[in-house]
Amino acid sequence: MNHDYLFETDLPDGVKSVFLNGKKISRAEFLERQKKLRKKKELKFEP
Repeated sequence: MNHDYLFETDLPDGVKSVFLNGKKISRAEFLERQKKLRKKKELKFEP
């Protein structure tokens, strides 16, 4: 299942963890994954 839509928006301030593919990850880990995914997309779309 594709969960890219979760990485397109910012998390609200009160969120402390996220469940992704049945695993609980911390807010910090989610933000790190979000940053990596955005970098990959930026590199992919460069002409």
